[in-house]
Amino acid sequence: GNCASCHQLVNAKSKGNIGPSLDDLKPTEAQVKQAVTNGIGIMPAFGNDKILTPQEIEAVSFYVEKAAK
Repeated sequence: GNCASCHQLVNAKSKGNIGPSLDDLKPTEAQVKQAVTNGIGIMPAFGNDKILTPQEIEAVSFYVEKAAK
């Protein structure tokens, strides 16, 4: 997926090293939703650019908050 190419998340077996480790950040669902929707730094705005639907963003945000260790 798009997240795995840049971010590390052990639960998802992703080892990206361009963006910060989600395991280290331990972001809240709201923080993930904000970043995925609007982009942050070099991260694209997956919501504003219509890459992901609002439902997909909700699912990703929920998952990342629960999976980040």
